Amino acid sequence: MSLPKSDSIPLAIVALATVVALYLTMTGSFASVSVEPEYDFDNAEQRELFNLMTAEFGGFLEPKMSGAWAMEGLQAGRKVFEQQCIHCHGTDGRAKTYTAKLLTPAPRDFGLGVVKFTSTPVGLPATRDDLLRTIKEGVPSTSMSRFEGSIGEQELQDAADYAMYLLIRSAVWTDATNRLAKANMSPAAAFTAAIEEQRQQFDLALASSTRPQVPDVADSKRGRKMYFDESLGCLICHQVDTSGGPVAGLDVWGQPMVARDLTQGELRGGGSPADVYLRIRNGVKGTPMPAMADKLTQEQIWDLVSFVRSVQEGN
Repeated sequence: MSLPKSDSIPLAIVALATVVALYLTMTGSFASVSVEPEYDFDNAEQRELFNLMTAEFGGFLEPKMSGAWAMEGLQAGRKVFEQQCIHCHGTDGRAKTYTAKLLTPAPRDFGLGVVKFTSTPVGLPATRDDLLRTIKEGVPSTSMSRFEGSIGEQELQDAADYAMYLLIRSAVWTDATNRLAKANMSPAAAFTAAIEEQRQQFDLALASSTRPQVPDVADSKRGRKMYFDESLGCLICHQVDTSGGPVAGLDVWGQPMVARDLTQGELRGGGSPADVYLRIRNGVKGTPMPAMADKLTQEQIWDLVSFVRSVQEGN
């Protein structure tokens, strides 16, 4: 049975359904999952590729990682993920669950190997520490809860291992299927090339990940001038009054986009000066929010951070 379109459901019912979904997400755990997800493949080559993926990465119920990607907490992490995360993200991290359909914004779909908030430059994936930070702190104004304090430190670490497994596996699958479609490669060749490419990408990400030191002084007035500089594009999405609003098009996950209202609450990627710096420097991956690392100096980014913070604080 399919759900009716959202515009035909009274808001009260939508709100009630969302509350129920959140209750399920935050309380108790699902019964143990004993069946692997089933997939439809476009052709025999994709099915062969999936078999190669399973040989390398195991199934979602019995995950494995080898070599430089091996992680000690992977099996334990799967159990934590099953108990705490599967409600929204699904067994395979693709967020195709009933709960996910009820939530706006939708839970993150790991299926493309991309997440929004990272400490890495544009074009590079997230690190395990990026995922751990999101698991610990949650994503404000969304259904992604803060788990630090509600589960133990070891469980947090194990959950980060399994989330990293999902991210890497998805990145390899996306890379390999693209090669199958565009490069006229065999499944085995596409898989081997994708593994090598993604190993390099995740190694580069780890090497280039930085958490900036907040300077003693930054100038919000200079930052304000940059915000209103039309060549930077801030006004296109966040508006003259910084209130944000709907943005044309969809993100890479096919979801409608809304530019953040900078005057209301904590930013989803975190509201600390370092968090805001990373959003401006690296952009928000999978969305039109661009990286400014090649357009602005460090000092200019900190000035812009100072302006955004002043808006948040109502100054």
